[in-house]
Amino acid sequence: MDLRVERVCRQLGRAFERTPFEVRPPSEALVDPDEPAWRAYWRDAAEQLTAEGFAIVAPRRVPWTRKAHELGFHARESGVFERVHPALLEAFHLAGRDIGRVDVLIGVAADVGLKDTGTRAVLDVDRYAPGVAEARERALSEGVRGAPTLQMGGRLLEGVRNDEEIRAFLDVER
Repeated sequence: MDLRVERVCRQLGRAFERTPFEVRPPSEALVDPDEPAWRAYWRDAAEQLTAEGFAIVAPRRVPWTRKAHELGFHARESGVFERVHPALLEAFHLAGRDIGRVDVLIGVAADVGLKDTGTRAVLDVDRYAPGVAEARERALSEGVRGAPTLQMGGRLLEGVRNDEEIRAFLDVER
């Protein structure tokens, strides 16, 4: 949904901020790829990406994303979040890579200019794990239950949506 949100926001002259939401923390069981909610998400994401001209690769497993979110925090602090975020989505959705693995994340980080040793050190010591957990709790308290979710003015738009649905949601407060 990122591509569509970016496009609609650009068309409306609106800015948006990505905030992390760890759908399933490591304290919970891994997502079963046959789970109806996951299959629905993947079907919707695949339809969107295919419509945008991308060839997708279904992941063999659905990893925990704690480390990927930690990389996002590290990238934000390093000033490269806007490059890391799409690189993570591409690694998972288009390349079918396991973004729960530190070695994969270090490769993604290196591709956007983050140093391997610094990234490894940050991920090895769970430097941003408390921030990831705090962001999840804050989102849950605001009613967020899954990703992707748009949030504005106390309202939520959940799931992969088309341009018209995103525009209608964002245009309400204009």
